[in-house]
Amino acid sequence: MSRTWFHWDEDVLILAQSQYVYRLPESMVGSNSAYLDVLPNEDGYNHIALFSPVDSSIPKWLTSGPWEVTSGVLGVDVDKAIVCVLDTLV
Repeated sequence: MSRTWFHWDEDVLILAQSQYVYRLPESMVGSNSAYLDVLPNEDGYNHIALFSPVDSSIPKWLTSGPWEVTSGVLGVDVDKAIVCVLDTLV
């Protein structure tokens, strides 16, 4: 998966394609830069993907299953390692 970097706006990376991703703070990932994105997985469901380092082309899927994340990443609780999103899971 190829990405074109545009610029950081606070904690949100704005790509040339107007796609928004969530930059993880150094306190959470150490010296490796990383970000979260919501992408369709191999089954076609939108799920949270971790890209670390940022130039990685292979995501680590943080969520999975027959449901979807319906928003971008709304926030991250660094202390508890919790990612906040909206989803269709009941």
